[in-house]
Amino acid sequence: AHQKVHNFHMRAPSHMGGSRQKEKIEALEVKKERHSDTDDDSLICRQCGCVITSRSERIAVNGSVSHTFANPGGIVFEIECFKNAAGCTITGRTTGEFTWFSGYAWQVIFCASCLTHMGWRFISDSGLTFFALITDKLAGRD
Repeated sequence: AHQKVHNFHMRAPSHMGGSRQKEKIEALEVKKERHSDTDDDSLICRQCGCVITSRSERIAVNGSVSHTFANPGGIVFEIECFKNAAGCTITGRTTGEFTWFSGYAWQVIFCASCLTHMGWRFISDSGLTFFALITDKLAGRD
């Protein structure tokens, strides 16, 4: 299957005044520079550009960094495991139902900036934690 690529050229609509166009451009530049002080190791939210974690935070769980799992609804997730995901916020109750990692309960995590679902935090009975991040929700820094 050949994938068709479309190229779009952005320009300000003719009804947009000069100062409004300038405000939009400045807002885009601020968003782009928001995390410019971080290193190239950073992994960012694909939706908003917020730094979520870094490649150096990857850890092997059950012998691998990468895993593919399906939830009870049949949705398949490709995840990678990280020891930290400082750009995420944790929400909801901890549950052991349908856990992908034996001996671990989980909670849903979201991007702290735009609230995109990023994955799950897993916590063991003994208190060990790691983060399972959905790989297609992450992007590397350019």
